[in-house]
Amino acid sequence: MQSISRKAKENQISASNAEALGSGETVSDVEFVLPKFLRKPVRRVNRLVKGGFRISQSAVLGFGFCIIVTLGSAGVVFNDKQDVVVAQMNVFNFLKISHYDISGNKELNDLVAVELLTPKNGETLLGYDVTKARDALKTNPWVADASVTKVYPNKIAVNIEERSVFAIWQNANETVLIDREGRSLAVFDGRDDSLPVIVGKGAAETASLILDSLSRYPDIAMRVKTYVRVGNRRWDLQMDNGVLVMLPEMGVDSEIQRLAILNKEQGLLERDISRIDMRLSDRLVLKLSNETARMRAVSIEERKKVLKTAGKGRRL
Repeated sequence: MQSISRKAKENQISASNAEALGSGETVSDVEFVLPKFLRKPVRRVNRLVKGGFRISQSAVLGFGFCIIVTLGSAGVVFNDKQDVVVAQMNVFNFLKISHYDISGNKELNDLVAVELLTPKNGETLLGYDVTKARDALKTNPWVADASVTKVYPNKIAVNIEERSVFAIWQNANETVLIDREGRSLAVFDGRDDSLPVIVGKGAAETASLILDSLSRYPDIAMRVKTYVRVGNRRWDLQMDNGVLVMLPEMGVDSEIQRLAILNKEQGLLERDISRIDMRLSDRLVLKLSNETARMRAVSIEERKKVLKTAGKGRRL
């Protein structure tokens, strides 16, 4: 009974292998047992070899579609270079910088800013270097700082921080606008003449010091017409009534304070004088105006004559 069952099982396995290999194989030809998961693939391969394998219609359509797409892509890349160039040009034009949004500038002209920002060699927004653009803007004297931002697909946004005009500087035959640090900004264009005027070599770099000192005494500061740097060592103040105030090299703040007190208490700047020499710490030297000096000289001569006449009378 047991041998019969084993024989039936062997016959069943052999039949399965024969089915997997095809109807033309006999049981005796099979020398091994295929795993179940391999039987179906082996059967299809066997049919393909013997011509009995058939491809479904959906498989044919899918395979054909893949071939068409592949050939089409290959045609664009390899066979039709003109289409590739056109596609690249379209992308290039899409990212080409064509708009500039500039803000914060009053002195710097928009056209000048755009010229500094314009990319070289047709560079697109994708490769645009905002750091180099910012550095290019800062080469202009008016620009203290700037932020440059790329706005896709084709715009550059710029915000500019400008320097402020501090004074008008006259040096030799040149008259320029300067900032607080003494940096030349532009040639003087006749704008508001209420700006302080400084004169002389070294005046631009040190103007902020004398102006800050005088800012504490507005009654004096408002009457200064010109700040003159002498020998790049000290300052002379040319007042609005023609009086020249000669300040020392050292102790400028204390001398300006003394000048303010004397003017308030004694009306020093209202006197008929041409010069106030404050270079000596222990004295104040005043020089009369030419007319006053002439009148004083005449007065002295007349007084001498009177005294001389009086002396002759006494001898008589």
